[in-house]
Amino acid sequence: MNQETDKWQRRFERERAARKEAERLLEEKSLDLYEANQRLREDARGLEHAVAERTRRLAENQEGLVSLNRALINLGLDANENLTSLVATCGRILKADTVLYNRVGNRGDLVTEVIWESIPDLMPRQSCPLCEDVARRPPTGVAFVPDVRSVLEGRLPEGFRIPFESYAGIAVVSQRTVVGVVSAFFVGKTTLDPFLEKVLEMIATAIGMETERARTKADLEAQERRFTAIFEGSMDGILVYDVNGKIRAANRRAAELLDHRRTALCEMRIGDLLPDRWTEAWRESQRRVMEKGRDRLEIEFLPKHGLPFVAEVSSSRFQIGDESLIQGTLRDITRRRSLEIQSRQAAADLARAKEEAERANAAKSVFLATMSHEIRTPMNGIIGFTEILEGTELNPRQRQYLQTIRASGEVLLGIINDILDLSRIEQGGIELNPVPIDPAECVRDALRILEAKAQANGLSLTVEIGGPIPSR
Repeated sequence: MNQETDKWQRRFERERAARKEAERLLEEKSLDLYEANQRLREDARGLEHAVAERTRRLAENQEGLVSLNRALINLGLDANENLTSLVATCGRILKADTVLYNRVGNRGDLVTEVIWESIPDLMPRQSCPLCEDVARRPPTGVAFVPDVRSVLEGRLPEGFRIPFESYAGIAVVSQRTVVGVVSAFFVGKTTLDPFLEKVLEMIATAIGMETERARTKADLEAQERRFTAIFEGSMDGILVYDVNGKIRAANRRAAELLDHRRTALCEMRIGDLLPDRWTEAWRESQRRVMEKGRDRLEIEFLPKHGLPFVAEVSSSRFQIGDESLIQGTLRDITRRRSLEIQSRQAAADLARAKEEAERANAAKSVFLATMSHEIRTPMNGIIGFTEILEGTELNPRQRQYLQTIRASGEVLLGIINDILDLSRIEQGGIELNPVPIDPAECVRDALRILEAKAQANGLSLTVEIGGPIPSR
């Protein structure tokens, strides 16, 4: 009995010890679970706080992006207040203390276009070396400097102070050229998170695109002014029309030539300005323009009032987008055509006059040759009989008279021969035959020809030859 009792007693003790051990283990586990539960609660509260903070930051970023998008939409560099608004929006979104936009000047220096500050007069007005570094280096995204003072140590002039800890800047690129720098300065230390980087990239891209748009706009406006000056100042009429002949534009000179208001011309077709007989020629010309790009045609136009006029039309095709247009330059050549007709008539009259002159000259040459021969024949007879009479018995006076007759006949015969020579010269057949002469005898012969005439008038002709002269 006692043994049985001891057995149950030992068994009870073992079970009680096991129960106490189990209670101890359970108490330890409960404490661990409690501590784990406390940690979970703390982690949950931390996570809730992080989620709330993240949600708040996302909401702020979203609100900032909305305002940034609004500023980007309103951006226009031709209105400087829009650029100022964009820079200010950038500063507020990034919680920066100062934001600058520096434009690269003509000499490569930086010109401050816009400055936004959360604290007035915080930014020194001198050029910052960090901005210059960004402008000079190849554009490769955002340049971030977490400790400004350490980077600028020894690079600042005396008295130059930058009250900032961190810097972020990005180059503005237009047509592959750096045209400016957007810079954000922070009084306290900050980090380059993706949001800050993205905002700066968006702003730099927007300003670069707007710069290019403004430059393109200015170029287009300059081209338009040049075109308008040429278009309106041309001394020739200019019509711009489509492939169907519908007039799109006309300059002042075209309106004057065609005697229509420009608004009226822009409601007409080219065919409305042509006589019916020229319609087919015009169509052929326009077909050549579409095939070859250009053509030239002389054609008549019908002004609203007055007579038709002839114009030389130089046509050329060009593209605006997907549409083909044709520019026709009209030059009034009515006067030129009239002058050409007069010139051709004058040339024909001149040719006829030349032919008549040549015929008259030929007739003159024939007449001179014929008459010279007719005169020379009896003159030879006179000279021959004079020589015969000189061989007879004559008193001195009679002999002198015969010599004078013979000399005069020989002179006259020489004149006749000269006339024949002139005829030969005109026909290109003259031949020179040099013969020896006695100059003194030539002078005396000339005197004898005129001696009889002088004596009849009671005059006496004498000749004196001073000094020796050759006889041949």
